[in-house]
Amino acid sequence: MADSGELLVQQDATVAKVAETCLRMMAGSVSPATRRSVADVAKRSPETYPWESVCDLVVGESVDPSDLVNRAISAQRDWVQGGGGASRAAPRAPRPRASNAIKRLIAMAVVRSAFYVIFAVVFAIGLILIRANWGFDLYAFSDGAVDFVRELIGNPR
Repeated sequence: MADSGELLVQQDATVAKVAETCLRMMAGSVSPATRRSVADVAKRSPETYPWESVCDLVVGESVDPSDLVNRAISAQRDWVQGGGGASRAAPRAPRPRASNAIKRLIAMAVVRSAFYVIFAVVFAIGLILIRANWGFDLYAFSDGAVDFVRELIGNPR
């Protein structure tokens, strides 16, 4: 295959056949029946990959060329935007390490405790300001509630 400015698929029929097979596979244009047939052919030859049979099965299936090109361009875009990985399968999120989980738990506890401390301080300051500005007895309600509960359970002062 000389470097004559032509595409490899124009220079060699084998390259063209393999390229079209890959194009159809990556574009998702292979029917489930053909995929099963390809899997069966591959299982029957575990020692060597039967690439010629696979190519014949995939290329032998009829497809709409326009739809194939559109699907292939979408697959190409997804591949490029996905970082150009070797696999088209969706990447799995890596499992977090145990040390990361512990750090995350500690950070969550620190943030929550800081929030609750700030909330308690603001609440106490608010109660103090209410008592100082309006002379409202904050404990009158609580004393009445305690007396009511004591009467309910039969334990008066």
